[in-house]
Amino acid sequence: MKKLKLASWGSRILAWLIDIIIVSVIVGFTPLNTWIITWGFFGLSFNAIILFAYWTIAEGYKGQSIGKMLFNIKVTDMKGKKIDYTKAAIQSAGKALLLPLDLIIGLLMSENRQRLFNKLSNTIVIKEPSRPAKVKYEK
Repeated sequence: MKKLKLASWGSRILAWLIDIIIVSVIVGFTPLNTWIITWGFFGLSFNAIILFAYWTIAEGYKGQSIGKMLFNIKVTDMKGKKIDYTKAAIQSAGKALLLPLDLIIGLLMSENRQRLFNKLSNTIVIKEPSRPAKVKYEK
């Protein structure tokens, strides 16, 4: 049986915050404005749409945004396998558009540290092993 180590809430929140700051700098909106809009219950705005697209593309492609890479965590399906762009879009919608609701309902419903939209997309966030199993390195 394959064991998956779930990412901590702390590393997930810090990765989210780093992504917000990076995207804010690149696109040119202020992180505070993004934070206020994203934390609104219906944060549909230009900023939220950009963040939704960023997370969908990054996590659909590799399972990781820049913030997740820095914390060595990634989004996978429930078996630890790569997710597709549809699952990435579903789980990204929650954190880009409805984060407070997404997080609170997820905290109340899930034993697997899943936000509501992780549950809807059948995804989890795991800690990646620093070294793949059964790999031998040669010099």
